[in-house]
Amino acid sequence: MKRNGRACLDAFAWLTWLQDEPGAAAVQRWLDEAEAARAECVTSVINLGEAYYRLVRVERRDEAESLWRMAVRGALPVSVKDATRRRVRRAAELKSKHAIAYADAFAVATAVEFNAILLTGDPEIEPLEGEQNLKVEWLAPKAMTGLPRRRLRPSSGCPKHVYKSRTDSWHQVTAGDRSSSNQLGAFHETDSAPRGASGHRRRSSAAGQSRGSRRSGS
Repeated sequence: MKRNGRACLDAFAWLTWLQDEPGAAAVQRWLDEAEAARAECVTSVINLGEAYYRLVRVERRDEAESLWRMAVRGALPVSVKDATRRRVRRAAELKSKHAIAYADAFAVATAVEFNAILLTGDPEIEPLEGEQNLKVEWLAPKAMTGLPRRRLRPSSGCPKHVYKSRTDSWHQVTAGDRSSSNQLGAFHETDSAPRGASGHRRRSSAAGQSRGSRRSGS
């Protein structure tokens, strides 16, 4: 992986890192490089908020509050980018042209604006890869891309990749019960389904299989 660059974390990346899922090590490497001033990590405040509400939905408010507080106060080596009027409009333009969630549009717009590699495993973003110079580092296995999201596995204790230098406050909220992990995975899965013009979620199984085959053969 090339260093001395930028990475943009979306909600998928945040939750993958927190749950110590496959792909968490890639997120951790970027964070470590940013901590050492050899790279830079950015995230949209919208995507940080998306990770927050998904944690709160499954009764993990303390963890959500800790993530939010550490990110906005600079305790994590990530620059949180505000939703300015210009960024809101750019995200809206992307949303109008592509079958992606509005939050995902903010992730794409932020990555493009800062010439950053987008860290994600969200299959909705795959059709946009390469457009507007969007570069993606896929956190999910290629065979999973284009298919419904996998459920997050339960994890006991604190994720092994969380910063050792910043663990005093973080371990207190992450070392608790992870019994709600499967619930969080369910939200991961349903929230990512594309919407039709009516706003209802839809997914084409044929299209998903086609994208999965394409990624597998790349």
